[in-house]
Amino acid sequence: MKRYNVGIIGCGAISKHYLRFAKECYSDYFVITALGEIAVSKAKIRAEEFEIEKYGLPELVYEDK
Repeated sequence: MKRYNVGIIGCGAISKHYLRFAKECYSDYFVITALGEIAVSKAKIRAEEFEIEKYGLPELVYEDK
């Protein structure tokens, strides 16, 4: 089965829950490869917590191919 790379924009309070849910329930279908957030410090926190290498402003996710 093919796994898709997915980027997430928005790393507020609820992001912890959907990132955990995505990892636990849908890791056979996709992997989250990038996080985008206007407040880059929030993206950094989530990236470190969920071992996601790419994070930064939302443009990072838009431009990543």
